[in-house]
Amino acid sequence: MKSAKKLKIFIYGIEWYNGFETGMAKALQKRQIDVQFVCRSHLAKQHRYYLFDVLHKRIPKSATNFRQNLERDLAARIARFAPDMVLIFSGEHLSRTFLQSLKDRQRVPLLIWHVDDPFRWDYKVDALEIADHVIVYDRAILEQIKSKNPRVTYLPTCTDPERYRNQNYRLKYGDLSFIGHSYGGKGEIGLARAGVLSKAAAFDLVIYGDRDWANTYGHYPELSDKCIFKILSAEEAGYMYRKSKINLNINHPQNISSVTQRTFDIPAAGGFQLVQFSPSLPELFPLQDVVTFGSSDELVDKATYYLTRDAEREAIIKSNREHVLKHHTFDNRVNALLDIVGER
Repeated sequence: MKSAKKLKIFIYGIEWYNGFETGMAKALQKRQIDVQFVCRSHLAKQHRYYLFDVLHKRIPKSATNFRQNLERDLAARIARFAPDMVLIFSGEHLSRTFLQSLKDRQRVPLLIWHVDDPFRWDYKVDALEIADHVIVYDRAILEQIKSKNPRVTYLPTCTDPERYRNQNYRLKYGDLSFIGHSYGGKGEIGLARAGVLSKAAAFDLVIYGDRDWANTYGHYPELSDKCIFKILSAEEAGYMYRKSKINLNINHPQNISSVTQRTFDIPAAGGFQLVQFSPSLPELFPLQDVVTFGSSDELVDKATYYLTRDAEREAIIKSNREHVLKHHTFDNRVNALLDIVGER
């Protein structure tokens, strides 16, 4: 068995609010692996990353300059670190030319880990062929990925239970809670989420998220007194998961057969979830450990049932949390990652 103690891994990612890349970096470091992690927040001031979404639509030349500066910065950091492997999450704003030159110069394995559907962005699809290995979050897109790169592995998302300690926060919570983005509140995704939540509006429901939830009120006015415009930290979300009797877990359309990271975060924090059914749930959880809904009527029926059955909720919370801690942490996924690269 190879020792992973001297392995050096360079990680580049976007660091979404759920901290997936941070959790993976921390789990690797716990294995005595030397990790250098660079993310959007590290580069924001230097390259004005926060302007990119505006610039690439309105000033293409500025967007090109941004990407070139970003790629030069990353190339220099990787060269100085001299890693044994480069792990890139999603490949955000990195060109195929850059990734190919990186492989040619460094001559180390390049892994790309997608926690979103890469086929929603042309430049991410373009990079699939270059990777030495691709990791995806959803079995449903495996064959599509294989048409670009046969070296692909499915790994579901996971959680970091250490983020969900028993801190107290001054946050409003209800019997039912939902924490998530509105995706602008006007398009298909945001309105679909709002439509599901509107069916729960008769309950004591609290929704935390961005200000664009207000854009859904024209379609669903019953949500107008349910939304709190605040993006919660992971620690604050953990508090909400614990305090709410029922946490609603609504899938994103890109979760074709997969689940969201919230599916693991809620039980890790000690919360009860009512989760939208996904085909992968039966392989991820014993069916008695997870309560699902497949329609708005089923959501209402099950919420009504479990709100008055504290003992049943607590039993499910306990078994669900034990299962997640045993099978669905970043430590578990690190083992799978090291198996892929032959370092375990």
